[in-house]
Amino acid sequence: MHADQNYLQLLLKLAEANQPSKKRWIKFRETLDTAILGTISTSVGTVALIVVIWWLATGYKEGLHDRLGPVPDLGIMGIAVIVGEGLGLAGLALGKLRDGTISPLSAIGTIVGLIGLYFGQFVVVSHLR
Repeated sequence: MHADQNYLQLLLKLAEANQPSKKRWIKFRETLDTAILGTISTSVGTVALIVVIWWLATGYKEGLHDRLGPVPDLGIMGIAVIVGEGLGLAGLALGKLRDGTISPLSAIGTIVGLIGLYFGQFVVVSHLR
């Protein structure tokens, strides 16, 4: 009987292992490459967003660098936001292609980049007036 019980337990474990598991709709997971892309994307987007909000709060003026020292150019900040956005999207795509997961850092970097682009358009409009 002892051998039969072991065989039955093994059979039950195999049956449990073969049952389809409930799949979550969204899976979050970081790998080294998505973490690197997400960290760079989030940091570039955050710095650009801080500068853009600072420009909106102080009113971007051409003579601002005389009082505060060197101020980043508007075009450079736009390029930085777009590069950060691209890195965030690359991290999301890489995670989705590899194992179907979403990288949280890349998602945050993408959102911060989109917010930076949204607020950046107000800086451009106020600069053109």
